[in-house]
Amino acid sequence: MHGLTVKVAIIQENKVLLIQREDYEIWALPGGAIDPGESPATAAIREAREETGLEVGLTRLVGLYTKTQWHNPNMTTVLFAAEVVSGDIRADSFETLDIGFFPVDALPEPLIWWTRTEVEDAVNGLGGSVVRTQQIDSPLDSLPTRQELYDMRDESDLSRAEFFQHIFPEGPVTTEVPGKNLED
Repeated sequence: MHGLTVKVAIIQENKVLLIQREDYEIWALPGGAIDPGESPATAAIREAREETGLEVGLTRLVGLYTKTQWHNPNMTTVLFAAEVVSGDIRADSFETLDIGFFPVDALPEPLIWWTRTEVEDAVNGLGGSVVRTQQIDSPLDSLPTRQELYDMRDESDLSRAEFFQHIFPEGPVTTEVPGKNLED
């Protein structure tokens, strides 16, 4: 099984926001699990708000960080860079003991050791990919498996492209870019 989590590097004036985790009393980037029905971008914004008190806008996808042979056994973290939109910094007493902005060359200790690379990548501008959540309503009550869909395709009198267009007709697509809402 492969796990997926998110982290957020909130950058302000060449400093990054770190939290001191309650569970191990160690410093890290805010982040956590993706809830059912959430996109990684939505989860990152939620986790930042829950753990820091700040509303953030994601500025870019920094990258994917996979830990092989992890306890899950593999874990991939989706790391986003973000900026503060509003709110006041506050430590969530349930998950966060302390919180603050730190220069990259003066990160607090003890620090989860792999966090240093993630922070450096975010502050140095790595990444830059587009992050979008597309809200596309399925015309089917329930999506069949891929094989069932192929069987439906093969039993129809339509070409493959016509079948796709029949089953998934073009409609409005709402594209959400964190911090912005665009209509395609």
